[in-house]
Amino acid sequence: MALIDAIDRGDYPAKQGEEVPDWFDEDDFEHLQHLHTRLKGIIDSAPGFMGRIVGGFCAVILNPKNNLIDMEDDCLSLHPRLDEAQRLLSWVEENRQELLAEFRAVSDEEEKEAA
Repeated sequence: MALIDAIDRGDYPAKQGEEVPDWFDEDDFEHLQHLHTRLKGIIDSAPGFMGRIVGGFCAVILNPKNNLIDMEDDCLSLHPRLDEAQRLLSWVEENRQELLAEFRAVSDEEEKEAA
């Protein structure tokens, strides 16, 4: 990701401490050749990682059966079910003390009735 971020900023894709130009010129063949070498090095250091990342994303995150993202949205958003669960959890956290007091009161009543 750091390499892609560097290119996005217009920086030359260099390793730490490497003597290189200050900026990346996408029209310069030597710059493109250096980028290719860096990308190939990353890919060669972890064979198959791209397939695992893309495959995992498609098989797990994008699988409609998992209800992880909202398939109706035009960008990546939580599935409405997860969004609602997140809102409910926030509400429970905000009202924790009142909910515990109410639970204790009901529990005490049930104990009295059982005795």
